[in-house]
Amino acid sequence: MKKRTVALVLALIMAVGLVPAASAATFTDVASTHWAASYIDAMTERGLYEGYPDGTFRPQVLLTTSQAIALCVRMCDFDDAAAAAAAKDYETRVYAATSGKPEWAQKDFAVAAAAGIVTTDELRSLSLGGRLDGALTREEFSKYLVRALGLAIPTGTIVLDFGDAADIALECRPYVSALVGIDVIQGDTKHNFNPKNNIKREDSATMFSRAVDYMDDNALLLELPGYEDYDVQVGTVLSYVDGLLTIDNFTGGSVGIPLSTATAVYRNNRIADTSALTAGSYVRVCSRNGAVFAVRVDTGRIQRYTGTLVSFDGKTVKIDTGTRTAEFTADSATLYAAGGKTGGAEIYDSESNYTSATAIIDPLGRLAAVSFEGGSRYESVFLTGIDRTAGTIDIETHAGKPDTLKLAENVEYILPSGSKSFNGTFIGRRCDIRLDNASGEVLSIEPDTDTAYLRGGFVRANVNTTNMTVTIKSVPGGSTSSCRVADAPLVSINGVRARLADIKEGMYVTMRLVSSTSSVNTVDSIEAYDAGSVRDCVLDEITYGKTITLSVTYSDGEKGVISFEADKAPRIERSNRVIYVDRLRVGDELTITTEYWRVTLIEVDPVESNLSGTIKGISITDAGTTVTVESDTGATATYPLAPTAEILRDGKEVAITAIQGMHAALTLSADEIVSIEVSAAESIPGNFSGKILVVNSVTRELLVERADTGVQERVYVDYDTTILTGTGSSASFGSLEPETTASIYYELVDGVMTATIIIIGG
Repeated sequence: MKKRTVALVLALIMAVGLVPAASAATFTDVASTHWAASYIDAMTERGLYEGYPDGTFRPQVLLTTSQAIALCVRMCDFDDAAAAAAAKDYETRVYAATSGKPEWAQKDFAVAAAAGIVTTDELRSLSLGGRLDGALTREEFSKYLVRALGLAIPTGTIVLDFGDAADIALECRPYVSALVGIDVIQGDTKHNFNPKNNIKREDSATMFSRAVDYMDDNALLLELPGYEDYDVQVGTVLSYVDGLLTIDNFTGGSVGIPLSTATAVYRNNRIADTSALTAGSYVRVCSRNGAVFAVRVDTGRIQRYTGTLVSFDGKTVKIDTGTRTAEFTADSATLYAAGGKTGGAEIYDSESNYTSATAIIDPLGRLAAVSFEGGSRYESVFLTGIDRTAGTIDIETHAGKPDTLKLAENVEYILPSGSKSFNGTFIGRRCDIRLDNASGEVLSIEPDTDTAYLRGGFVRANVNTTNMTVTIKSVPGGSTSSCRVADAPLVSINGVRARLADIKEGMYVTMRLVSSTSSVNTVDSIEAYDAGSVRDCVLDEITYGKTITLSVTYSDGEKGVISFEADKAPRIERSNRVIYVDRLRVGDELTITTEYWRVTLIEVDPVESNLSGTIKGISITDAGTTVTVESDTGATATYPLAPTAEILRDGKEVAITAIQGMHAALTLSADEIVSIEVSAAESIPGNFSGKILVVNSVTRELLVERADTGVQERVYVDYDTTILTGTGSSASFGSLEPETTASIYYELVDGVMTATIIIIGG
């Protein structure tokens, strides 16, 4: 969109009785040796200043407060459309604060208020003190310039080394310090700041010029929050790992935001890199069409105000903190929370009677988030069960999502005429319930017996005939049925108006029944919802019991909980093998498939082996099982076997003792074996020395105690096995005796160790 240009400065020039000179780059009263000449020329070329008709600049003329605020606005070069929208929103409040004076500055005041350069309370105070048309000091001007640049305000002890630093007002020190930090303020030849001096045109041109250079050097895009053509998310950084920024959005949730290499990162409005995304930092994430183009990190202090909710008009929230009534104005980036939901101002329910509120104010003084607490809310649900013993009801939302709700001790039953009690006859009926926002308990329930509904999984719609029809199936996986659709039906998808043809197979639908005969049902309202998903996540924690709970972190950074009954566990697969839930391990990468709000499939991504070697020994004790492995590199180490470890041979689970001596691929996690896989068909050679303990001439087997590990090995001696004495002479099986030593060379096939050469006494 078009930006503000030189023409827009004309209003300010005329307001102080000036007319543009023919050439604004050269002035008769500004010599080339004037200390501010280069700054005056730079700001004249940029269009921020123009000269008088007589060709002078008049550098000694004092700047008024109104002019200073207006020039700050114009330095920001806000988008025309955004500035116009902001001015319209704030014009009434600004007019009331200033009594409409000076008239020429009203639009600039409104934009300045929207941008956070000045507040309406400050404008009111300046107006009442007659200071809007009066001069302002250098230290006062610093405050407006810092706000215009969007700089974070330093906190803690402020140290300034000007010779007259002691003269700087306490409340102005942070602003002066911020401008010193970016070289906008440098001091005079005696290294004084002269904070109490009224600011002149030459002073302001110098400071504006340095500020503009800072903006250009850092590619700054100054914001009018809530009026720009991009979206903004705010919060504090939880983590930044491998391109994924996870933030706390101040409403009890976390949001994962992927960043690209093209995303610009600013720290206190200076170009930075992703190292600035440290945990706890406040960020504003700017995106357009879903793509993040900038992340702004502000290191200033976040303020929290909690108290009694006085009022909220959809834009301004008032909170009684106990010491004063604080008022905050929201913008499009403000996040709202109420009744367990988050979103825009539309989630505020004027009938909920919220009792308190909490406002989060960001380092730039903007309302980042506001949550409304207490009170209650109404919801429309379908009753699916009643448990009087537990004092609960089972419900499903219009989207088909199941839940169990606790009934308040004094729950109110609003029954239809003729009904004497709340009982099972209402199961399947739509009910209006009122929920306590704090406890989530049902305060009242009112069944609707006048309206019937058809609900289920969407199969198809026939929209090409005179009589439109919809086919649905009972959930999960039940029979199908069809109904007729009335003329001009009300159709929505996820709460947004849509066409019947836009509903996709697998969505959950709730349809209002308007007529029913023995042969046909007719509906006039169809609500469709996405009730299925496939999401990748990492398993963080498992809780076992009659109900099994998996705590996970999804790929977008969102935390989630997946619960199911132990006897109704979904299908779980690892490498196309079905496993039980006890084989899941913390850290596993999962793909969760959900249909109609129910988890139907959990796929476990296979973890690649990180160790390959031969199982040399297995020790099973009360303390657990350990496995000794000789790696393919020749190193030998012993590892504990995880209780949930999978032992697979040819893809089938076997006992750990069944793979003794076999070559295996092992997966370790934190130096613990979590899986072992062997191929039974593999022939693995090896050798060892030991003492013969038993000679079984019937089965032609030897029991040999290994000299290296002390493990007892069972060795089969084939008729083709070569048996030699220590001198190299041939010997027979009958010459093998207990208590003699031998060197055994073998082939391990399918878990059976068969000797190829035996050297007696070797």
